[in-house]
Amino acid sequence: MGELTQYCPKILLPYKGKPILAYVLDNLIGLVNEIIVVIGYQAKKVSEFLKSYRDYFLIREVNQKQLMGDAAALLCAQNLLKDDDLFAVINGDVIIPQYDIKTMLEIELPLIAVYPYIVPLGVVMSWGSIVTRIREKPKLMVNAGFFVLPPKIFSYLKETDYISKALSCAIESKEFKVVRYKVSDWKHFSEPKDLENYS
Repeated sequence: MGELTQYCPKILLPYKGKPILAYVLDNLIGLVNEIIVVIGYQAKKVSEFLKSYRDYFLIREVNQKQLMGDAAALLCAQNLLKDDDLFAVINGDVIIPQYDIKTMLEIELPLIAVYPYIVPLGVVMSWGSIVTRIREKPKLMVNAGFFVLPPKIFSYLKETDYISKALSCAIESKEFKVVRYKVSDWKHFSEPKDLENYS
C-alpha cells in the first residue's frame, strides 16, 4: 500500500467510508463471542479502534513484535488457542460475506476458503525445462484468507512464513484432511487500486 500506510495500518485504511477492519469485524458479529487480534504495525491505533467492538466480542490482543508472514502472526496466539478443537483465522485485509463465514463455521472441519481468480497472463507449465502446457488466462482457486484449523497446525507453522504453506505440509503428511469452501464474494486489499476497484 506504500505511502498510504505511512501513518495508518493497512487494515484501518478507509474503504467506502469505513476501515477495512470494520467490515471484517462487522461480518463476525453474532457468529463468534471471542476474537484474538494479532497486531503489530501501529498497534496503538488498531487497539484504539478495537474499543468500539468490545460490546460485541471478548477481544484479546496479541502483539507481534517482528512483522513477518501470517504464520508468525498465528504463532503469537498459540497459547490462547492450544486447547481449542478447531479455531477460525481470518486475515485483516479481506472481506468475506457473513453468510459464507457462518457456513464455514458450521462445517466444523479443517478448511480453507477459496475464490476463483483469473490470472491476467498466460501460465507456462513445465517439467524441468520442458514446457508441457500453456494455459491462457486460467481461472484458479486462490486462498481467500480464511481458515478453520486444528491446534496440530502449530507444529507446521514453525517451518514456514505462511499458513497456507503450513497447511499444505500438514495435508502432505496426512496429519488431517482439509476441505475447501468457495466463497460467494471476496475482496482483498493489497494495492492502493484495490480501494477503488471494488467500489
